[in-house]
Amino acid sequence: MKAIDIVGDVHGQSDEFESLLIKMGYKPFKQGFRHPDRKLIMVGDLIDGTGTANGQRRVLEIAKSMVDNDDATVIMGNHEFNAICYATKMPDGNYARTHNEKNFKQHELFLEAFPFGSSEYWQAIRFFKELPLWIDTPSFRVVHACWNDSAMKRLEHELDDENRLNSDKVFVRFGNEQQPLFDDLELILKGPEIKLPEGISFKDKYGHIRTNARVRWWNAEHEQSKSLAVDDALQQKYDLAEAYQAASQYRYTSEVPVFFGHYWIAPEKIEEVSNSPAVCLDYSVARRGGKLVAIRLNNLFENSEWFSVQRES
Repeated sequence: MKAIDIVGDVHGQSDEFESLLIKMGYKPFKQGFRHPDRKLIMVGDLIDGTGTANGQRRVLEIAKSMVDNDDATVIMGNHEFNAICYATKMPDGNYARTHNEKNFKQHELFLEAFPFGSSEYWQAIRFFKELPLWIDTPSFRVVHACWNDSAMKRLEHELDDENRLNSDKVFVRFGNEQQPLFDDLELILKGPEIKLPEGISFKDKYGHIRTNARVRWWNAEHEQSKSLAVDDALQQKYDLAEAYQAASQYRYTSEVPVFFGHYWIAPEKIEEVSNSPAVCLDYSVARRGGKLVAIRLNNLFENSEWFSVQRES
């Protein structure tokens, strides 16, 4: 088995992706890249974000070529899952992911690159359906947003032996918000959230009012104030004891390192999220000034190497 490299969310940033692979010693091979001694794992969210339609197309071309030639494995991210649901027609004629303005805007670059209903579009959707939800080995784990043993156990009968969803009916049932399937997939692909006490809300980075807070399930310090993704002022103003207690159920306690993406961590906070067994690899390359980050696993986790390329435009 080849040694492993793991890269964070790419979100269609093809220039940064190619630069990072070259920096890590990968060489062009067919439509993708190949390393003589290593295999790449991508944590998902290859698509959407910002940039160009050509970038979306090129990232998928690289990823698919590397998967087809056994040079890479891609984990399913929430954006790949959303794309499948956007393509999945329900018995009532609606889609598993509603075709509204908000969802179209989020998916617009991908749809520009792969027009809805075209042969290339369906090829991309078939590729997404073949992606595993997670990788679990004795020495490391990879998931897109959250490692949760309970949810994964409940999902086992929905998966094949490579942890891929085993039926298109799953996406219809998800669109109908069938439980516990809906909540378990949301947890694995988007991470846990906790409802804040009545009357408490905050604005997210897009200016939307939120009454739920993301859980920092990877927080190894067990400090309550670091378990929720809300600002200090909110925590000082309100009693969040019940929310802290609810968040604690999601804390990662295994010693097996788990690598994940999804969370758009600010590049300057890399040390805060890399010093525990749960390691985030998403450092906001979809934003100007963000970084595309990868980790090279060298036997012991402590000997791992970090690589990054900063987005300039």
